[in-house]
Amino acid sequence: MRRAAACTTLVLLLLAGCFGWSPGDGSDGEAECSGVEAVFDMTPGVNWLPFPFDYFTAPDPLSPVGLKLALGDYPPPMIRSTLEGLPFLKDALDRLQGFGVHSRILIPVSGDLDPSSLPALDETLDEKSPIVVFPLAPNNEPGPLVPFTASINHTLKSIELKPLISWPHRATLVVAVKRDLYDWSSRPLCPSDQFTYMLKRKADRSHPHYELLEPMRIAYQPILESIEKLGIERGELAVAFWFTTQAPTKVLHDARRYLDAREEAAPPFPTDMVVEESPYPELALIGYGHLDMPNFRDADGVFRIDPTTGMPAPVAPDESVEFMFTMPDPSESDYPPPYPVVIYIHGTANHKESLEPLARRLARWGIAFFAVDLSCHGARSDCPPELAWLCYFNFTKPLA
Repeated sequence: MRRAAACTTLVLLLLAGCFGWSPGDGSDGEAECSGVEAVFDMTPGVNWLPFPFDYFTAPDPLSPVGLKLALGDYPPPMIRSTLEGLPFLKDALDRLQGFGVHSRILIPVSGDLDPSSLPALDETLDEKSPIVVFPLAPNNEPGPLVPFTASINHTLKSIELKPLISWPHRATLVVAVKRDLYDWSSRPLCPSDQFTYMLKRKADRSHPHYELLEPMRIAYQPILESIEKLGIERGELAVAFWFTTQAPTKVLHDARRYLDAREEAAPPFPTDMVVEESPYPELALIGYGHLDMPNFRDADGVFRIDPTTGMPAPVAPDESVEFMFTMPDPSESDYPPPYPVVIYIHGTANHKESLEPLARRLARWGIAFFAVDLSCHGARSDCPPELAWLCYFNFTKPLA
């Protein structure tokens, strides 16, 4: 299915000879590349948060769970035509989206790849596979490789990985995609400029996005080191990321039952809230505050992830989490109220301002926005460097 390992070795030797690159120096991954690019762009306003498909559905007897995606008239036609009608799949935890144990992995690419360069199922258990997936053990040791099938999802312009087994619960999984995937002109898959910065072993203040990327580069180092322990050099990578699976969160089930009116339940009211007029023309109001919400729990009780071991640890039943919401200004939108609401669980920043560009864009389509848990997952300005990989774990690949 894929090119022989000797070809990869030859390519790397040519890169070393032509561009002066070597796997061990501080310029890992900086060799020129002109093929299809693995999409990785964290520039504000470019990296979109995952669209909450759960809230735009329609009956579909052909879908395994009886639902399909129905976006209505809200997003622009381009987005609608790309996503409309996709069937839903549920995982073992009865979730339609998110980091479930049966979640598919999407790896966006900028162009068409040759499917014959994708790994066969039996190759995915070999470190020489062009794509490897493995759980991260304590001390950043790589766990056993996870088998999966790989295909090209032309609708979503992505490489799609489907696990042959369930991802382990409450585990961090690492995905490493090498450059020895090829387009139809036999050119290798290329890393983006911003991911190339992740591969650096030292900070580069001359990079135009240094302040944005440097904390993330620090976060990436333990993950890249775990990949290197498999014998994979940084210069071989086109992109890499990680995601964390979780056991069911009781509050989500409670909220769903409340919304569906299947049983009596009290809505989670905020413990404090501030509502202010928006400085942006698209938004009429911006509100933010805190909610006391239950922590993760399973049959063994309430838990959190211990940052020193990566393992579950007991924790208090409730935790105060941040939330924000925005309301579109009807005079600035082409869509009249009432508005649908995008609900985003686990924010990706430590302050509400970082989510306002997304809220403003949704408001132009007549969509209100609600985000909860702003600072518990994702980028955190108060995160110590030695724990940066943990603080960023959901930030690097929200579409996993």
